[in-house]
Amino acid sequence: MPGVDPGLINRKSAIGSKTLSQIARETGGEGWTFYCGHGREGGHEVVTNMQHYLETFIAVTSAAESRRAAIMKMKELFPGFAQDDFLLLHSVNFHVKKSHQP
Repeated sequence: MPGVDPGLINRKSAIGSKTLSQIARETGGEGWTFYCGHGREGGHEVVTNMQHYLETFIAVTSAAESRRAAIMKMKELFPGFAQDDFLLLHSVNFHVKKSHQP
């Protein structure tokens, strides 16, 4: 993405992961309902699942040789992801440089 430092994107994503970790610590395991921007509401597991997904996404897109490879790996790791045809596609397109395309 012209004008955007990929390291900056990863640092912002890492901040998101740290924020989720802080939320998990501060809310404990019971009595909270979380509402995501995408997906169903749920308990504490929603926060930990989001954190795991974000950390995995960062690792996969950082190492991907192409956008297609990143999408295929994420679909393998998270089968049945609710919006893999839209959200995953756009997220990968934003994070994996076009120059890495085969």
